[in-house]
Amino acid sequence: MSRLWMICYDINDSRRRRAIEQELQRYGDRVQKSVFECLLNPEQLRALRTNLLLFLDQEHDSIRYYPLCKRCQDKVCWQGIGNRPDTAEWHIM
Repeated sequence: MSRLWMICYDINDSRRRRAIEQELQRYGDRVQKSVFECLLNPEQLRALRTNLLLFLDQEHDSIRYYPLCKRCQDKVCWQGIGNRPDTAEWHIM
């Protein structure tokens, strides 16, 4: 079963940051400069975390994974630009 994840990162190096951004774009939608929303099943989450670890400098960088339950997902709100997460439009390859 898939779950919506909010994934945030703080990456020190531009080259590593670009690699991480490209990997995250394969799995979800960028909603802010360093925040992605990704609909992932457990296998996809494991694969993503394994792939991102290849680019991470664990002494200087940080990636955080926040699971969002359906009830929490329905309560997402924001100010300014942006759209409510719409899982029907997400495609994971």
